Amino acid sequence: MNANIIKKKFVLLFLLCCFIVFSTSPSLKILYKYFEAPHKINDLQEEIDKLESASDKIQLSLTREVFVSDIPDFQKMKLHNLISKISLISDHAEDVGDRVKLLSVKTVF
Repeated sequence: MNANIIKKKFVLLFLLCCFIVFSTSPSLKILYKYFEAPHKINDLQEEIDKLESASDKIQLSLTREVFVSDIPDFQKMKLHNLISKISLISDHAEDVGDRVKLLSVKTVF
């Protein structure tokens, strides 16, 4: 496989994870909505879920690209580990959204 494709997908995964956390800050928005309008949290949670799902798809595709490439096995394992750690960023953002949604349900009812 082409190393440039791996680099591009890696950068895409990293940027998407950063976008989830910093650019739109959906986790912070959802926390803000918790205090302002708890009934509107579902919309923000759906946004977080979509972004996290896109991140998961890129992670899976990138991992496949790494393991079918002709780079040394040691580098494959290091890249796989790095990809997994970067993907945790979006997973944690989704976890925050899930917790705030649960809190909002308790508050509304």
